[in-house]
Amino acid sequence: MTRDSDLARLGLHALGDQCAEHGRDRSELRVTVALRALHLDDIVPLADLGVDELVIVDGPPEDPHAAADWVAALADHWLSAVP
Repeated sequence: MTRDSDLARLGLHALGDQCAEHGRDRSELRVTVALRALHLDDIVPLADLGVDELVIVDGPPEDPHAAADWVAALADHWLSAVP
């Protein structure tokens, strides 16, 4: 089964090819990616491919008082993949 990150990689390579074909410098673009199925081990390879921003979507808790702890846990989880 193809992972979303593999599809993103193919898209980023196609973007680079299109930039080269039209005389554009790929480094002039900021790239933001949102994947349906993001995994911790996708973070570094996506950054290495030139992804500038990664959109992480998750549903907050129903209790607004729990939101701060939820955000902190979410950040801890995803930042654990960053060296």
